[in-house]
Amino acid sequence: MSFARIEPAAVRCLLAAWQNGNEADNACRLSTMPLRIWGDVASLVTTLCNLVNDMPHATSLDHEHAGKPDTAGSMGIPPIEVIIDNFDLLDEWDDRYRYVIELGRGMDPLPDRHRSDANKVPGCASQVWLGTTVRFDDEQPRLDFCGDSDAHIVRGLVAILLAVVSGKPAHQILAADPIALFERLGLGEHLTPQRSNGFRSMVTRIRTDAQQALADRAALAR
Repeated sequence: MSFARIEPAAVRCLLAAWQNGNEADNACRLSTMPLRIWGDVASLVTTLCNLVNDMPHATSLDHEHAGKPDTAGSMGIPPIEVIIDNFDLLDEWDDRYRYVIELGRGMDPLPDRHRSDANKVPGCASQVWLGTTVRFDDEQPRLDFCGDSDAHIVRGLVAILLAVVSGKPAHQILAADPIALFERLGLGEHLTPQRSNGFRSMVTRIRTDAQQALADRAALAR
């Protein structure tokens, strides 16, 4: 098991309980408070170790996800509703920036089969890979995405995008507006134009894949 599967919210709550000398209850695991950055790294590491030791079933998580589609949840990405709520709780941009980085760190590693030149997204200042898998649900194409970047902040942006679209039917992906969400979260205001353009390039790539999946389905139906 990797620490990336531990929700930052749970770590924050457990750390506070540890520092106060109290036992953390199960409600801490369900907290939606985002992770902040603490100076006492040793305390954080101790809390992480205690959390892992308290979850004997956690070592089976990788086996449970083996062979499953690359949906956002299966890749260690929180639901988009949780991400939005956590952003709303963070008033300072520095905290939001760190949270985006934490989201990227929480993603599972990109499978080697998807780390190819064909999956690189053009128009990004950093290297970005997006892998797409199409499956059919009631004869409708559903797309699963996975991704990665060699830049920490961009990897976090990939996580946010996948939380919006991965595992969704193609028509829902085309109806979604990740760019509007990007602006709502204040990312466009604070990130460089290169980062913003890179995010738009990722959205374009995903929409192109969704359109192609629908076109392929229509061709098969003829």
